[in-house]
Amino acid sequence: MKKQIINNREIPVYNFLEDHDLDTDWGLGECLENLIFNIKEGKYFLWEAIVRDEQGLPLTKNQQEALDELIYFSDEEDGLILYIDGIPRPSEPWYETVNK
Repeated sequence: MKKQIINNREIPVYNFLEDHDLDTDWGLGECLENLIFNIKEGKYFLWEAIVRDEQGLPLTKNQQEALDELIYFSDEEDGLILYIDGIPRPSEPWYETVNK
């Protein structure tokens, strides 16, 4: 699992493409289906809201509502959210993954 540095702390990130076989039609199709599912389910949207909040950037009304619905338990002082449903944050925005 890869890591990124945020607030001087290493955090786990998930590279969506690494878990899919892009060399076969079946693997590429599965990758696209999973990516679309994650977009429709709002996982990328929620992570975007989390990152914007961490950076102190303004949130849209929908982003704030998504954060307010998130149940979060942490003993960490920095308050970083490392996982949602056991999956770390994406290593890049959905549109960068699609471009690849």
